[in-house]
Amino acid sequence: MIQGANPNVSDADSEQIERSACPTCGSCSGMYTANSMNCLTEVLGMGLKGNGTIPAVYSERIKLAKHAGMKVMEMYEKNIRPRDIMTKEAFMNALTMDMALGCSTNSMLHLPAIAHEAGVELNVDIANEISARTPNLCHLAPAGPTYIEDLNEAGGIYAVMKDRGREYKGLRQQEPGGYPSGGESLQPDRRHCHIKGQSGTGFRSGEALRCCT
Repeated sequence: MIQGANPNVSDADSEQIERSACPTCGSCSGMYTANSMNCLTEVLGMGLKGNGTIPAVYSERIKLAKHAGMKVMEMYEKNIRPRDIMTKEAFMNALTMDMALGCSTNSMLHLPAIAHEAGVELNVDIANEISARTPNLCHLAPAGPTYIEDLNEAGGIYAVMKDRGREYKGLRQQEPGGYPSGGESLQPDRRHCHIKGQSGTGFRSGEALRCCT
C-alpha cells in the first residue's frame, strides 16, 4: 500500500510487489486480527486443537477441517449449542490468553461482541483486571521476530494454556462441546521441544516456555 502511493514507484513495480507479498494461501502470519481471533476461538472451545496455529498450507489443516465437520454433527446430535460452550469461564480464559499471547487490540472489539451474543458481560474493566495479573508470554510479529508457525511448532495454544494453568488452576482447555479436555494441566504434543526464554522477543516465561513433558 505504501509503495503503491509512492509516485516514484511504477505501476508495474507495484503489481510485482502485490503478486509477491502474499505468495500462498492463509492469513498473514503475525498475531494480527485474523490469527488472534482464530487462537481465541480455540480457547473458547469453538475450535478444535490446532485451529489457531496450524498453517493453511499444512495437510493437518485439511484433517482438522474434516474433524471439525464431524464434531459439528456430533454436537448437533447431542443438542449442544454455542451458548453451552461459550460460558463466562470460557470468556475469562479467552481474556487471559489474549494477554498471554499478545493478541491484536481488535480482540477487545470482537470478544465483547461475541460475549454479548452469548449473554456474558465482558468489558474493558474486566480485561484490565485480567491484564494486570497476566504476563505477556508470546512476542509474535509485529511485536517480535516470531510467527504463528513458530508458536504452532512450540506446542500451540495448548502449550501457552498449560504454562498459564500452573498459575491459574481454573484455566483449562475446552473441547468443542463445552467440556474440558481433562486433567489438572494441559498436555501439548509431546513431539514439540521447549523454546528458551528471550529478553523482549520470542516466547518467554521465566526461564523457558516448556512445551514438552
